[in-house]
Amino acid sequence: SADVVVDAVGIEATWRGAIGAVRSGGSVCVVGLGQAEGVVPMGELVRRGVTVRGHYAYTREDFSTALELLAVHTPPLDWLSVVRLEQAADGFRRLVDEPETVTKVLVSIGGG
Repeated sequence: SADVVVDAVGIEATWRGAIGAVRSGGSVCVVGLGQAEGVVPMGELVRRGVTVRGHYAYTREDFSTALELLAVHTPPLDWLSVVRLEQAADGFRRLVDEPETVTKVLVSIGGG
């Protein structure tokens, strides 16, 4: 069991997984916002003395600053690979095989 578990996904299944993986008396840090509401095993939290803390990484001011910067400077995006759903397997294969050139793969599921 870990002293601290960080949940970067933030859905009910990962909350439960994090609580199950942390030691009694340990802490779970939830930073993911995949799901706004859900059920957590409160009895387990209480019996095992697990602390759960939510953390939000950015403020409204941070987003405003980022938008201002993007308005005057567009960063290079050559490290980003966008693929259609049918090409997802190949895109992720490139992520593994070509880490020096592909560091992020976005899968487009819409039409466009």
